[in-house]
Amino acid sequence: MATVILSLVALVFGYFGYPLAGTNDAIYFMPAAINLATGHGLTNPMNKVFVEPSDPTGQDRLLLYPPLFSMLVSWFISPQSSLPYPRQAFLALGFLYALSLILAAWAFYKVATMHGLRLGWFSVVFMILACVITLRISWGSGGRPETLARLLVTAGLLGIFYLRDRVQLLGPFGLLLGLMAATHPGGTLLFASAAGAFFSLKSGWKHALRDTALTWILGGAVFILVV
Repeated sequence: MATVILSLVALVFGYFGYPLAGTNDAIYFMPAAINLATGHGLTNPMNKVFVEPSDPTGQDRLLLYPPLFSMLVSWFISPQSSLPYPRQAFLALGFLYALSLILAAWAFYKVATMHGLRLGWFSVVFMILACVITLRISWGSGGRPETLARLLVTAGLLGIFYLRDRVQLLGPFGLLLGLMAATHPGGTLLFASAAGAFFSLKSGWKHALRDTALTWILGGAVFILVV
C-alpha cells in the first residue's frame, strides 16, 4: 500500500512539476527530449550556454551523454496532447520514478523474505522507509540519466532473485548492460563490474571470465542497436 501511495505521489509531482525535480543539469536533457518529440531532433540550444563547444558542427546536438534517457522521455511526449510539453516531460519522469519505486519495493521484499523468513513489523517499517528514501533520492536527481540508470540496476537485481542460473542471466544482463551504456557512462562501468563479480561467485574464474565477456559483447551489440 505504501508503494502504491508513493507511486501516486510521484505521478502527482510530475503533473504539477512541483517540487522541482532534480538539479540544474536537467536543462541539458529535458529540452532535448521535447525537441526530439516535436520533430527537431535530439538537439538542445541551451547546451551552448553552459558548455562550449557543445557541438562543433553548430547543430546543437546532445553530445554530453548517451541519448537513451532523453529518447525515452520523448516517447511520452505527444504534440497532439492538450498538455504543455514540459508537463508531459515531468509526467514521464513521474512514471519512471513510480516504476523504479515499485521494482525497488519488490527487491526490498525479496531481500526481507530470503531463506524463508517471515515479514515482521520491523521489516515492514524498514521497507517503507527505504521506499521513501528511494523516492527522495530519485526526485533529487530527476531530469538526469540516473533516473533511468536506477531503473536498470533494480531490474538487474530482481533478475538475480528469479534467474539463479548464470546461463539464464547472460541475456538479461547483456540487455541491461547495453541499455545502461546508452544511458550513463559511470553506470555502465559499475554494472559491467558487478556482472563480472556476480559470475565469479557462481563459478570458477574461467567460466566467470567467459560469461562476463559474453555479457559485455551482448551489451555492446545492444548499445549499437540503440544509438
